[in-house]
Amino acid sequence: MLQLVSVLVLVIPIFGWDLSYYNISSDYYVSNVAVYGNRAFLSLPRSSCRNNFTHPTLVEASWFNEQPIFPRKDPFFLDFQTWNNCDHLQDVVAIDMEALRPRLWVLDKGNSECLPKIVIYNIFQKINYTLDAPKDVGSFNSLVVDGPRAFIGLDDSNTLLLFSLNEFKWWQINLEAPNTLLPVSTKFLALGRKKPKLYLTGDDERAMFSLDLTELENFDQEEEIFNVNVTFLGEKLGNSTSLVADFKNGLSYYIPRDYVVVRWDTRNPSIAKHYNVLAQSYDLLPYPPL
Repeated sequence: MLQLVSVLVLVIPIFGWDLSYYNISSDYYVSNVAVYGNRAFLSLPRSSCRNNFTHPTLVEASWFNEQPIFPRKDPFFLDFQTWNNCDHLQDVVAIDMEALRPRLWVLDKGNSECLPKIVIYNIFQKINYTLDAPKDVGSFNSLVVDGPRAFIGLDDSNTLLLFSLNEFKWWQINLEAPNTLLPVSTKFLALGRKKPKLYLTGDDERAMFSLDLTELENFDQEEEIFNVNVTFLGEKLGNSTSLVADFKNGLSYYIPRDYVVVRWDTRNPSIAKHYNVLAQSYDLLPYPPL
């Protein structure tokens, strides 16, 4: 039985991919999916207990209900995933596709030998940009792309990293929440679909917050570290993984305890009656691996 990829696949029935082309069995874990046309890119973190470090950490597959893309020439990035070769992809924990461009942004967590990095691929021209992350910033977990810039969330941290492709530069943003004593976590991120907002939450931390991205427009770009306030939105129904924003003011996340994907209408308080269940299955929504 194939595994569900994550809460990111919300607009279609629950399904998995046959990755036997890559010699990957059905028992795998996919942290992110990025889609361009009928092409789907999947991140398979090697740090997950389900995934073998000898297998690819970034693969391409067909999007749901499309004709298989294989057999065809292997994806060009497949030959650049050798373990402990720091010029190659090591542990891809998150990916995202830049809107209106064929740019695939890849967040590589690195390993004990290799620094974390961002790699940006043009999926047609095989051009890529690579930049190592700042040292000692923490462990990478999530990535959202907003035009030529990306926000990176960290494990167990209130710190947000910002990378600009135009400037080819990193910034560190320390987040504070003056209207609550609950801790701020950047582990899971979601970009607002209508308003310039970034939503964030943790897994064990139940609080949800939003960052007004217009506040970043006037910051001093010469400063590499700065502080920004976030707004407390409410508490989740339980410990969760993933976070997705939609065009109708909704935020969705997955509660492993109940094997359920829920959606909250952010125009209302975060209480049970303002939630909808999008999917629930003990068989198809497995408990996420460590």
